[in-house]
Amino acid sequence: MAIPRTLHQLWKTADVPARFTMLRETWRKRNPQREIRLWTDADLDELVASRYPDLLSLFRGYKEPICRADLGRYLVLETFGGVYADLDCECLKPLDPLLAGQELMVGLEPEEHLKNDVVVESGLRRLICPSFIASAAGHPFWAQVRSHVAAAESRASGPLTLTGTFLLTRAYEDYAERASIALLASPPLYPFTKDQCWSGNVFELDVWERGSRQAYAVHYWAGGWFRQASPLDGLPWALRTRVVDGAAASYPSDPSQTRITCVTGADEGWTQALEMALASYLRQTHANKELLVLTEKVDRRSPRGCSLTPSARSGRRAASTPPAASSCAAGTPASCRTRAGSICSCNL
Repeated sequence: MAIPRTLHQLWKTADVPARFTMLRETWRKRNPQREIRLWTDADLDELVASRYPDLLSLFRGYKEPICRADLGRYLVLETFGGVYADLDCECLKPLDPLLAGQELMVGLEPEEHLKNDVVVESGLRRLICPSFIASAAGHPFWAQVRSHVAAAESRASGPLTLTGTFLLTRAYEDYAERASIALLASPPLYPFTKDQCWSGNVFELDVWERGSRQAYAVHYWAGGWFRQASPLDGLPWALRTRVVDGAAASYPSDPSQTRITCVTGADEGWTQALEMALASYLRQTHANKELLVLTEKVDRRSPRGCSLTPSARSGRRAASTPPAASSCAAGTPASCRTRAGSICSCNL
């Protein structure tokens, strides 16, 4: 059984909040061959009514909407197969190498989450997270999950036990054919903890660089079903900062001697976004400045190495490109060179 090339995501309605737009686009950009389907609450209700009528009363009776979202994703994967990803997940790499040869794949939450009091009380020694799941259609594990869902109905408990992480973990532990399921450690899918994401620590460069090395995806643990959204709609509640005394003494007394370096990326070649970045750089008034363009598009046959040229992909004619940007592409600036084969430094 192969995993279909469809990515499923859920939201209440077709009007997905803007804070998830950029995260959703990462799945499209890195998996352009995959169909992306958004399931609304109405879509899930229709699916249950038509394909799983024995579960319809249970599905509609949940007090917490997250329970319908949990059960809904399981039934979508059982019926159609594919990949499910929460809206607060970012895709970092194409999924094909990760999913090759697999029938069903799930991932473990970071071990730090096991220290939570609720988890300790559950007695579970590991946690299988339902935020990213890949499955072939009709995989027999989902029948096991449905059985656990029906049994959990008789317990007075919260979403974690009724349909969420605790239920999915217990269904896996009780499943006789676990060899057919790829169970990943946390780094490929859940490289950062809830605390790292909620505190903003994940955005520190050294933390991100180390944590994301093995990752195909990142889950930011928005926790919309149990956490209030942050005041700035998706940004962390707080950021950790560090003030170092005496740094100002290292700057030259003459401001013009301070070199300002601007950095932009150009992995997609000459695009309108790159054109706008170059135009913005050219408008900067500080004289002692340089622009570093990070790109994999390097022409090793060129003595200067820079192969970025205006093209029809930018949606504009080359003549509309800022003159200095055009001269950079032509190799006429004072300095246009490559470093380590991946950095084009252009002094315009």
